[in-house]
Amino acid sequence: MADYNARVLPFINKVAYVTAKAGIYPSGGYHSGIDLATGNNDPLYAMCDSEIIGKGFQAGGYGNYIIYKDLTSDYAFLYGHMKDPSPFNIGDRVSLNQQIGIEGDTGNTTGIHVHVEMQNYVQNGN
Repeated sequence: MADYNARVLPFINKVAYVTAKAGIYPSGGYHSGIDLATGNNDPLYAMCDSEIIGKGFQAGGYGNYIIYKDLTSDYAFLYGHMKDPSPFNIGDRVSLNQQIGIEGDTGNTTGIHVHVEMQNYVQNGN
């Protein structure tokens, strides 16, 4: 098996709490990722060497978000509710542990956190 470096969380040296799991909310509705919170507007870091494939703002949902694709697999990651738009643009490359945003509460939220999704980029048709 080849060596592979990746992070498990988008935070470095911070305690993060799961505030919502993927699946069905207790109040109903589908939640497509996991919500992690430090509650402090902490920096968010890339969990792998990757390329930015999407970014934007969604008022009723993700707020400021960024999507990046792992350079060594078919997986892409989305960070939602970031405090500010990411300084990176589509096509930019980012490295493992490089800061790509700040935890926030933009869009449809109940407090400061980051929404993290992981999807198979190829299987889901880009």
